[in-house]
Amino acid sequence: MVENISQNKDSCSSCGKTQMGKYCQFCGETQLDQKQRSIGHLLSELFESFTSLENRFIRSLISFLLRPGELTLHYSIGKRIEYMKPITFFLLINLLYVLFTPLTDFNVSFYDQLNSQLYSDFVKPIVLQIIDVQGLVFNDIGLSYQKVTAVLSRSLIIISVPLLAMLIAIIYRKKNYFFADHLIFSIYIYAWVMVWIIAAQLPATVLVFVANLVQPSLISEMIYFDFLFGGFFIYIVLATRRAYKISWLGVLLRLPIAITALFLSHTLYRFVQLLISLTVVIYQAN
Repeated sequence: MVENISQNKDSCSSCGKTQMGKYCQFCGETQLDQKQRSIGHLLSELFESFTSLENRFIRSLISFLLRPGELTLHYSIGKRIEYMKPITFFLLINLLYVLFTPLTDFNVSFYDQLNSQLYSDFVKPIVLQIIDVQGLVFNDIGLSYQKVTAVLSRSLIIISVPLLAMLIAIIYRKKNYFFADHLIFSIYIYAWVMVWIIAAQLPATVLVFVANLVQPSLISEMIYFDFLFGGFFIYIVLATRRAYKISWLGVLLRLPIAITALFLSHTLYRFVQLLISLTVVIYQAN
């Protein structure tokens, strides 16, 4: 016969210290009662967890979209309980990006990696030498690379965040922020990059459609990329002003540097993507 399990009402089940009242004054553990061991209580906890997660996501999303930089500011001052954790929020946005993105800018072809990047002149001869030494066929490596990077590229976007944070930390080094604050700021900037890549499709498509009703070919579908870059600039300006509490002039003066930092972090991400993907391809080939 299984012995009935019961909690010692004089001591905390978690820390073992003397407990007075429903909650332990040392670790916060709850005094267990019979109702809390029921199926009904288990289901209510499950429902509460889902609704709490949903509410935090909605609050985070509203702040993220309508008040750029607010989530970073709240995180830095310790106002965190109302919102979803930044990394969790980023991963959810990353999932949406994987499902709905129209672009493959994070997925760079093997040819482009070797010919059209800032580091291509340095990397190309080294990669070709490795392929030759390994006795591999260039075209086969290119095809295998595409398959590997198609899977890895979107999941590796998180790599861009610390790269951007390091550059942002240099730009705002006199603001007495911790590196973690710059990291959180970078998380939300890259989350916006992914969101806007998806969201900008609608206004660009509508504008092209309406314009073509007036005069065919009046506006090119390339207007989508204008929307993209415009959205990136505006969001970075608003987020920077609110998160770092600086004037409009200060933001605008730093904007070219911030945009350059975003570009460099994306370039470094592509370089890391090349290293990881090529390593996987060569390992599989051998």
